[in-house]
Amino acid sequence: FASAHSTGRVTLFDRRKADESLPTSRDTSRRSVKMAALRRESAQPLGARHTPSTLLQITDSGAAVNALSFCADGSRLAAVTADGLLGVVEMLSERLLFRLQAYYGGLLCCSWSRDGNYILSGGQDDLVSVWSVRRRAVAARALGHRSWVNAV
Repeated sequence: FASAHSTGRVTLFDRRKADESLPTSRDTSRRSVKMAALRRESAQPLGARHTPSTLLQITDSGAAVNALSFCADGSRLAAVTADGLLGVVEMLSERLLFRLQAYYGGLLCCSWSRDGNYILSGGQDDLVSVWSVRRRAVAARALGHRSWVNAV
């Protein structure tokens, strides 16, 4: 799963990479949890450590990430930001593939086509934009909305 943040970042969580759990104990005081975490980290060689989460910066301006959408097969994630960027993340490599800029203003919502070839976005430009993932460009724009597009 993923979470969007007001700092322009997206956190990806992958349960398949979950850290070994902390030792179970009735003692949940802050000190015992901290010590268990320190023991767990020091027991693993540096190269073997991993984390179940990855933090990606979608926009350099620090504008909020307003919406996220996974494609049907879960291999890619679309993120739209308050400064008008559409970012596409490849989930397997956990890297930002590309970013595209809206016509005007911020983007508020996004959704994938069923085949994963297109992303629809709506925003403050009063447009629904259809983005071609393969071409990494706008394929079409739907005009005629009288206000911000909040859902697609």
